[in-house]
Amino acid sequence: MAMWRNRPKPRNFNRNAELPFQLRLGDFEIADLTRYQADIYGPLNRALRGLEPVPTTNLAIATKIDSAIACGAIPRDVTVYRGFRRNVVNELEPGDTFTDNGFSSSTLSETVARERFAYGGGAIFQFVARKGTHAIYLDDLIKFPKPELEILFPRGASFRVLSKEIRRGITYFLVELK
Repeated sequence: MAMWRNRPKPRNFNRNAELPFQLRLGDFEIADLTRYQADIYGPLNRALRGLEPVPTTNLAIATKIDSAIACGAIPRDVTVYRGFRRNVVNELEPGDTFTDNGFSSSTLSETVARERFAYGGGAIFQFVARKGTHAIYLDDLIKFPKPELEILFPRGASFRVLSKEIRRGITYFLVELK
């Protein structure tokens, strides 16, 4: 019985309509998103991008995340940043389109994108996510000691490059989410 006494109360989970993304998720969906963010985002996205095999359990989690993202929507236009390590996208030029077959993790903070991903010759996509775009704001659901201000966009998201500029060793792209 002690197990039930320590179980988090429903009010501790963000399942109400007051979330910025007006998303209603149950305990299991929150658990899957927590597992994604903490443990499997790397292997799962590499697999979805065709770089390694997809384990069945990870594919099941990807399907659940797809469903959760389909239920969420951005409440207003927001500027978003997506960081890339090394030179993954540096060869892109204005007019090019980049499609990510994995989930597209982004942040509301340019500093987070720069410090966590773009150091050492990386890149940053800056774009406006329009009101109504399907996405999940993970920081409302998952509490980590250092907030990432993370927004997760669906797999298969495409970005059209509008401009490119190198500043302090980082390639900055102004892109449009298609």
